[in-house]
Amino acid sequence: MTQHLPAEPNPFRPPQAAVADTLAAGEHQTPSVISARGRIGRLRLFVYVNTAYVLVYTATILLMLIGMGVFILPTAMEGVSGNGMDAFFAGMAGTFMIVLFVAVPMMMMLAVYFVLKLIQRSHDMGWSGWTVLLTLIPLVVLVWYFKKGDSGPNAYGPPPAPNGTGLKVGGTIFGILFGLSLLAGLLAPLPNGQDEDPRIDNDTVQEQPD
Repeated sequence: MTQHLPAEPNPFRPPQAAVADTLAAGEHQTPSVISARGRIGRLRLFVYVNTAYVLVYTATILLMLIGMGVFILPTAMEGVSGNGMDAFFAGMAGTFMIVLFVAVPMMMMLAVYFVLKLIQRSHDMGWSGWTVLLTLIPLVVLVWYFKKGDSGPNAYGPPPAPNGTGLKVGGTIFGILFGLSLLAGLLAPLPNGQDEDPRIDNDTVQEQPD
């Protein structure tokens, strides 16, 4: 009687398990904070961009204050001592230099960072980074903030890691601040008839016959 030995496994046989299913089961990628590689979700986009906004504006204000102390304050003191107009123009030139070499580069850095995060958000939705150009159309950028990303792996890698406590707290804080600023803008007092120039009423009264 012939015995059939069990066939040896073929080392060149492709794996039976789907790689995408294995990745979706638990593997995530750690999103990059600086580069445009990988994927980030909606909350990370909101928190990362607003955090960068706060840091850049704070640094810009501090550098401008330092620059004003270096350029404008001495010229103001000269103005007090008698060189009024010369000190004024020197102070204006110093202010222009501060804005040109401090504020403008910082705002450019913030704009570049915003584009990098939008590219990562595009990747999370399975889109090419070039789709960021569509955000030049008014209000289209809201799609990047509200559209849900792919739940599993896509061409740009596995999904980003779940949102941690820090992200959730930061998103809550920025959300409250954004809501309060929006509410303040809506409730801002508008001019009404009571704010008209009182001289108009006086002229009207004087023109009335006795």
